[in-house]
Amino acid sequence: MKSTLKKTGALGLAFAAAEMVGLRHFEITEYRCRKKKVKEPFRAAVVADLHEASFGPKNARLLETLRRQMPDVIFIPGDFISAHKERYYQKNGFPKETLYTLLAMAKLCPVYFSPGNHESSLGAKGGMQGKTYEWFRKGAEKAGVHFLCNEKETLYIGKNVLEITGLEISSSFYTRTPGIRMRKEYLLKTAPHFENPDAIHILLAHHPAFFETYCALSPDLVLSGHNHGGIVRIPGIGSVFSPQFDLFPKYDAGRFDREGCTMIVSRGLGTHTIPIRVNNPPELVLVHMEPPQGSGIER
Repeated sequence: MKSTLKKTGALGLAFAAAEMVGLRHFEITEYRCRKKKVKEPFRAAVVADLHEASFGPKNARLLETLRRQMPDVIFIPGDFISAHKERYYQKNGFPKETLYTLLAMAKLCPVYFSPGNHESSLGAKGGMQGKTYEWFRKGAEKAGVHFLCNEKETLYIGKNVLEITGLEISSSFYTRTPGIRMRKEYLLKTAPHFENPDAIHILLAHHPAFFETYCALSPDLVLSGHNHGGIVRIPGIGSVFSPQFDLFPKYDAGRFDREGCTMIVSRGLGTHTIPIRVNNPPELVLVHMEPPQGSGIER
């Protein structure tokens, strides 16, 4: 009996160690998205839910991967930083390495950033928490990062025109309430509307659970994260639970299509609160946008 318990304990420790090592490595997941409004191919990188994770000194491995992939634009749909308690910032100060990572990204190509629940949480508080968010945001904007908090901007990539909206939603949508819904009226009142019918409409929306509602804005592409791939994934089934502890969340990770709109949900790069990923490695997402006649297989 004792021998069995020792073996079980050893296996458990080995599994935990393997998972911790796995958090230090990421994989690239690529999608091909064909839309009529795309005039010529371009490539977008999606850096979701970094949560101040570090892949090498000053995130050297992540940055080098982005340099090699040469994206035309980088989208960050929230939770690049983490909302720690007040005493954490009093002890550790500002997340300088994470800001350095963002500034280095801005030297590669245009970067568009919409807040997740962690940025929104910090921004709503006082003390060192609020100061951290302001320091981070001002430093990033000074370097040319486009922060979109219920705002919209236009980007030109070759012959393509992109309208990019960054959505920031109420903290009430992140509560651990099963089955919470977003009314279409709320979204239409909160988010800027897309105006140019010839532009590629891109919505950065951290929380993927409200995909059906997002379609009311008629985006061509929605980029999300938040669920961290469901934390624990079972082959053939998908994720087990979300950060809100919803069992088997519908929009856990991957590609989803509805009414001409495509949503891509990243598994994210970091963790928070529950530093575990089971069968669920961190990922950097690359989206290849192509005209309808473009070659390649949609993932």
